[in-house]
Amino acid sequence: MQCIYSTSDAQVARRLAAALSQAGVESHVSGEHVAGTPGIHRTPAAIGVWLMRADDLPKARSVMAAEGLLVPEPRPEPLKRVSPVLLIFGIAAVLVAVVILLATGR
Repeated sequence: MQCIYSTSDAQVARRLAAALSQAGVESHVSGEHVAGTPGIHRTPAAIGVWLMRADDLPKARSVMAAEGLLVPEPRPEPLKRVSPVLLIFGIAAVLVAVVILLATGR
C-alpha cells in the first residue's frame, strides 16, 4: 500500500476514492473516523487515501489530475546566462584588485 493523498477533509478523500474506484483503481481511505474523535490529536492532513496496488499509480495520478488534486512538483528555474558585459566588468574588478594588492606589497 502507498499513501497517494492526504487531507484534513474527509469529503475530499471520499470523493477521490470514489473517482479511483470508477477508474478501476482499488484504494482505501484511512483516518476519516479518527479525525472527528474528541481528545485525539490529529495533524492537519490526518486522512489518507491509500493505493492498494503499486502498478495502479500512473492511473491514480491521472485520476487525481482530473479531480484537481495532483500538486505538480516544483521545478527549479533554469540557470540564466551571465551577461557578457557583467562578466567583463567582474574580471576587470578582480584584475584591478590584484594590481592594487601587488602595488602595495600586500
